[in-house]
Amino acid sequence: MFSDFRISTDAPGTGWWELVETVQPGDTARVVGWSRLTRSAETAQFIRATLADLGV
Repeated sequence: MFSDFRISTDAPGTGWWELVETVQPGDTARVVGWSRLTRSAETAQFIRATLADLGV
């Protein structure tokens, strides 16, 4: 489980970087709710694209 507390205008926090460094292709990442992750459609797309590029 990865957790991070950042204001949406901040750069990604340590929880994000731990997730990106840990996941392997074929893994599944679950999010409690996108509204908990980000309120920005642009940031949500970045997150989805980054995880897809990693094969997650």
